[in-house]
Amino acid sequence: MKRIFSTLLLFAVLVTTASAQYFPVDTARLNSAYRAIVRGPNTLEKQQDFLAAFPTTYMEFYYTYQYIEGNNYDLAMTRMVNAHLTVLKDSLYLISDSLYCNKLVNLAVGMNDTGEITSHLQEIIHMAMLKHEKTMMFAVMRLFKAYQLQFWSFYWSSVAYSESWTEHFVKLYSRYFEDYPDVVRTMAIAFDYYNGGVCYPDEFPHLQEKRYKQEGYKYKFDDYRYRVRD
Repeated sequence: MKRIFSTLLLFAVLVTTASAQYFPVDTARLNSAYRAIVRGPNTLEKQQDFLAAFPTTYMEFYYTYQYIEGNNYDLAMTRMVNAHLTVLKDSLYLISDSLYCNKLVNLAVGMNDTGEITSHLQEIIHMAMLKHEKTMMFAVMRLFKAYQLQFWSFYWSSVAYSESWTEHFVKLYSRYFEDYPDVVRTMAIAFDYYNGGVCYPDEFPHLQEKRYKQEGYKYKFDDYRYRVRD
């Protein structure tokens, strides 16, 4: 009887946890830090509070700001993502370059470019590279090789081939190849595969199929990852 009770209790906890919305960061702290900066005056302490509260890894970022269709899902953080990213881009000018760049580099490791909220983040990381190139490159060099590849994969990820990114890549390659050939080769692999080499598929095809059936359409989920050949 005791074992049955324990099993039922564990099941109840799992059901409750599964049905509850989960945020990996303290969203109350994050929103409070955001409001403090917006209201002003903007101080170093407020900027440090915001950066500390902001997601540090891609998983924290996704689970904090993800959009999920459902009547019971709170989209408050989804609606705040662009405002938070604007502060991350424009309002943390008193933070040390190394702390700021390390945050961005760690955040990008493992990130996927979905063409939605991550495109704004990708833009911020590119701006940081242009403004703090040596600090950003040093932060990338400190990563394990596999993580370097993941960083550059997100950094160069785009649907259409970008000529401006090509020029940017050539400059980085020429500046760092002699002293850091392994790092630059990893960057080159990611550039070759991801600049103009990604698509934005629906990652939940069963949901699309259900939606289309309700609307009276047929749904075919195949060949979306393959380039159409003439």
